Amino acid sequence: MLDGIAFLPIGEVNAAMEYLEQNIPNVPLLNDLFIYFDSTYCRGPFRNNNNNNNPNDNNNNAVVRFRRAHPMFPPAMWNVYNATLHGHPRTNNVCEGWNHAFFNLVGHKNPSIWTLINAIKMDQSQAVTLVQQIERGIQIKRKQKNSTINF
Repeated sequence: MLDGIAFLPIGEVNAAMEYLEQNIPNVPLLNDLFIYFDSTYCRGPFRNNNNNNNPNDNNNNAVVRFRRAHPMFPPAMWNVYNATLHGHPRTNNVCEGWNHAFFNLVGHKNPSIWTLINAIKMDQSQAVTLVQQIERGIQIKRKQKNSTINF
């Protein structure tokens, strides 16, 4: 159920985590996973919120107070609810595809500055050509793997 939280509206993420917290089976590794996910991605880790300078506190009634800190990766960063509703991509595969294509233009991991400049020029000319084709209404054929072609 943790992966399904990405598809909830951001305002419902905390309620979903509270529901899961109350209904999670008592399995040690599962509890560890839940605590990690909750503290890193949803509600944040617990932090000590004691104020040792409070003159009204006496040492006989020491109370430990905790508060939640902000998560390292808040839901606004990874939530795909709106992207799913509007048909936008939910991954960064487009960026990964560009990185792969640019690496193929360059040809190796440590190019000289001149090789890099030539690769940037070639990438720019490919982008200009693609934009002109789209403006002229030319259908762009995307390469498709044989394993993904529907029969």
